Amino acid sequence: MKRALMLLLCCICGYGLVRAAPCRGDAGKGETKASAAAAAAARVQSAVLQQSIEKSLKSSLAENLKTAAENEDLKKKLTDLERYSRGLATLSNNLKAENDEMKNALIQLKGSYEKAGELEKRVKELEEKNAELTAKNATVAGVIEKMTAEEKSLQGALDANTIEQHNRELQAKIQEVYLRDSLLTKELSKAVAARQSYVRECGLLHYNLGCMLFKAGDYARAVKEFRKAVDFDPLNADAFYNLAIIYDDYLADNKTAITCYRRFIDINADSRSLDPAVANQIKKKILDAELRERSKIASPVDATMR
Repeated sequence: MKRALMLLLCCICGYGLVRAAPCRGDAGKGETKASAAAAAAARVQSAVLQQSIEKSLKSSLAENLKTAAENEDLKKKLTDLERYSRGLATLSNNLKAENDEMKNALIQLKGSYEKAGELEKRVKELEEKNAELTAKNATVAGVIEKMTAEEKSLQGALDANTIEQHNRELQAKIQEVYLRDSLLTKELSKAVAARQSYVRECGLLHYNLGCMLFKAGDYARAVKEFRKAVDFDPLNADAFYNLAIIYDDYLADNKTAITCYRRFIDINADSRSLDPAVANQIKKKILDAELRERSKIASPVDATMR
């Protein structure tokens, strides 16, 4: 652009000098013709330069239009990103509300231990709710990943933008998006903690239900509940001990009883909270069960049945 303006000024100055040449009468006719020819050449050169300037101006205008279009595209992407953030915040609030509902449900469930059948039904509902919450958490993680990709793409476009003021404004908005993302991450951490609390509560409910069934003499169903308890909490030593007692004293399943006894000892060994006297008593039970298992003598009748 500057180069075209300089050429235009040179052309105008040159053209003015040619026209300002004095005329000296008949003696200067030859010089007048030469000046006229030079003026004509200057006018041709001026026309060529004018065309070059117009072409430069058109090119500069096209570049400005392209920059404006790129800025509009960036604004549109930023608007989409803000809409993603608002949707993500709404989803986080919904998850928090669902976690509150689950906590209230657990409080109500604790007050109805005496109704074993109703308790089992409610536990199943909570398990389904947990599966739904897990799926929603996965969806939120996918949205966060997509939002992060959009932020990186937008940041790359901003780095290429030569308009400094507009770039600063967009950078400020990006910082706001990062702040929202940080708040959302905290909310997700709370949701994960709530889910872990829910898992512990479910394990405890299954354990208590197993104890109720054990006291009622329903050993088969008690085994199922204790198994569910250790599925939720693999470090529930008491549940393994109760399983060992049922298999050892009531179901005559020596091998499974031995496995549960050993699991009980391993868990307490890790925590170093087992009384040595209790540990010796459990080891004696394991030896007795092993002896009973080894003392089984296969009779001909048993062999035929097998």
